[in-house]
Amino acid sequence: MKRDRTVRTLFSGAILLTVVGLGNLVFGHVRLTHYETALSEAASELSNATANMPERPTDSSTQNPLPTSLNIERQSRLIDGLKARVDFYTLVVLGGRCMLAAAGVCLLGILLHRGISAREE
Repeated sequence: MKRDRTVRTLFSGAILLTVVGLGNLVFGHVRLTHYETALSEAASELSNATANMPERPTDSSTQNPLPTSLNIERQSRLIDGLKARVDFYTLVVLGGRCMLAAAGVCLLGILLHRGISAREE
């Protein structure tokens, strides 16, 4: 009776870990590629904006220097937010992989338990 309970517990744990792990892996990968694309686009826009800024103030740039610097500041904050999201979804994907590995350990435990039970009989 106890052996059946152990096998059922390991099996249900393996199923649960597989479902949640696959969900994390798929959802995390989709969101990760989305945010990586957005991050690369934002980084290229920021590099273009900083490359087009004059090094020395000229007559035309001294009239209105604030909007360009504010735009660069907003873009930098956007990039920081995108980097944080990329890091988060990288962690989600890693968590999904770990859950799938734990599900494999549960299935291995079932096989080992059945092998030990077969020897005892």
